[in-house]
Amino acid sequence: MKKQAFHVYQAMMDFDLLDAGGVVHHPNYLLLCERARTRALLDAHCSLQLLWASQMTVAISECTCKYFQPLVYEQKISVMTKLLQHSGARLTIQQYFVPEVSWSCGFHPLGQEPQGIRLFEAQFLLVVVKLPSLKITRLPKIMTDALHLHADKD
Repeated sequence: MKKQAFHVYQAMMDFDLLDAGGVVHHPNYLLLCERARTRALLDAHCSLQLLWASQMTVAISECTCKYFQPLVYEQKISVMTKLLQHSGARLTIQQYFVPEVSWSCGFHPLGQEPQGIRLFEAQFLLVVVKLPSLKITRLPKIMTDALHLHADKD
């Protein structure tokens, strides 16, 4: 989720993600998004454990999803995560699934995102909340450092 990059996360559709019809159950698309977001934060050196140690966590405030094609058992996909904008306490990110790409997991420069078919896409408004009060708070320095969101870099 670095500002000038997008993150690639690889996944394969396992049996536990399927519904009775043999396709990935729709709430599990959000689970895959969460796994990719968590990995992007970790790869940006801002693990959830570091946030928790500071008595903070990340929460979803809004989510908009579009399903284009069902995912099936053993299908391999790449989840792309991109930071769209940020403010004092909020991050807006886009995530989308494409058929597996041969890129390594991790961050890649913007402008090189894969073109073509999208299987699913979502936009999330994320907020940082203070624990245990769950009140929205400003992005902590640990996060702005990790995500390269300093004012002099905007």
